[in-house]
Amino acid sequence: MPVDFALVSATHCVLADAVAEGRFRSDLYYRLNGFSVKLPALREREDFDALATRMLAQWDDSGVRIAPDLLAALRGYTWPGNLRQLASVLQTACALRDPAHEPAIDWPHLASDLRDALASPAARVQPAGKAAETRAISVGQADGAPEAAPPAALRKIARQAIAQALADGGGNVSEAARRLGISRQTIYRHLKKADAEA
Repeated sequence: MPVDFALVSATHCVLADAVAEGRFRSDLYYRLNGFSVKLPALREREDFDALATRMLAQWDDSGVRIAPDLLAALRGYTWPGNLRQLASVLQTACALRDPAHEPAIDWPHLASDLRDALASPAARVQPAGKAAETRAISVGQADGAPEAAPPAALRKIARQAIAQALADGGGNVSEAARRLGISRQTIYRHLKKADAEA
């Protein structure tokens, strides 16, 4: 039967090198290689601030910003999980932030393992080009930002993270707060809201 389709493929390998080394079939490579686009890893990108701004807009449209020193640390991180890791970090931070009392995402809104990694010299990279100016970024700076997720979705993520931390810590609120890198008051505030809505 006749078919009409376009094949789009992706790889993290340099296929031309793999062909030269005999690890990839040359005939298949030349059939697939119509047009190539190389996407840089997050640690190699020069538009980190703008990218983080656009991602923040997906989960919070209240004008939340990233504190300047945290932004500088995030910009210099190696990001082994690439864009998915950054998205997860920002989504969790938005969920754990108390919008009424915390205008910016800051160190306490990060998981403790990421805070430790950001403090490690081995996890830092030099920017690919000119170092971006250290400044706070806000959601309002993003042009054409996607629609924000509803607050209920953020509350659900926060509750799931808190419930998991409480379970892992045997119900100890202090231990859960330490695991999440937030204050005990923030946990109590989320638990109180959850009881009120139940």
